[in-house]
Amino acid sequence: MTDTVTSSGIQTPTSVPLVSVIIPAFNCGRFLREAIGSVLEQTESRLEVIVVDDGSTDDSLAIAKAMAGNDARVRVFSQGNSGRPAVARNAGIRQARGEFIAFLDGDDRYSRNRVASVAEVFQANPEIDFVFHDFQIMDESGCTEILGFLARHEYQKQAAKHLESRGGKTYLCKKSFYAFISAELSGMNTNTVTVRAEALRRQKEWFPEDLTLMEDHDLWFRLVRDGNCAFLNLPLSAYRHYATSISSRVEQFRLDQFEAHRRNLERARPFLTGAQYASYRRKVADMKASIGYRRLLSGDIVEARRAYWQSLKIIPRGRIISSLAKTYLPSRMGRWLRDWRAGLGTGG
Repeated sequence: MTDTVTSSGIQTPTSVPLVSVIIPAFNCGRFLREAIGSVLEQTESRLEVIVVDDGSTDDSLAIAKAMAGNDARVRVFSQGNSGRPAVARNAGIRQARGEFIAFLDGDDRYSRNRVASVAEVFQANPEIDFVFHDFQIMDESGCTEILGFLARHEYQKQAAKHLESRGGKTYLCKKSFYAFISAELSGMNTNTVTVRAEALRRQKEWFPEDLTLMEDHDLWFRLVRDGNCAFLNLPLSAYRHYATSISSRVEQFRLDQFEAHRRNLERARPFLTGAQYASYRRKVADMKASIGYRRLLSGDIVEARRAYWQSLKIIPRGRIISSLAKTYLPSRMGRWLRDWRAGLGTGG
């Protein structure tokens, strides 16, 4: 962390904020004003915005500094480029003063009542450490889908046996919910999560800084496993998806998705039934086998072979052994088999 950037003459609020919202920013100047503004315009004003600029080369830092000059709740920090949102988020956590900590990427936005709605859940359920909610998908221009992402995929219905209604749109997540988000469907987006600061600081590690993507899920798994969680079935934020966003890096996402689940698989065994653990092992092994298949199709035999071996170490299966064997065939035979499997011809 380098220098704190604030405008002279602006006094830091003396009261402790209820919520600290951490915004990592890297070259998102065209969206950052909207993101910060969506926090400052919340119906709940007892908050602070912590912007951590990760070595931007556009006007992101200048925009954040200007907004800090107009609102004392905005605190801005800058650091050299790390290339990993986890590094900036962890830096923000170290600076946070709020009772609760929430997250927002520099190209996303909150609904106006997002902070207040989540705060009500915590107030009504003091045993809760972790709250997440539904969100909308937003395009590059800021247009959002009508339905929430989780509502569109009937998330509440899929998770129903792991949820206990607390009235209205609030659901307490049962202990079995950890198995559900591990082996079946997580449903958590970074901008939907708010964590009690005390629970977050009990973790030995926050966002793992060796992952580029899916580092948030690594943390969510641990927080749900170790504490009490609630789901608020309302779309209270918007996630912007566009061609150059970090989440569009499909291959890196698949690699980090596997790694996040591989780590969670090792931690999860004492908390899952035998059937749940077996199902989860198959899921994680399939992730790696899928990576191997794509590497094989691209002609990267060495990486395909490595991926298949890693899949087999998780759970040995005949079809994966067969796929691994293909990586040892002469290249011409391998191409023939791939063409035949794809229905492109019989080879020659």
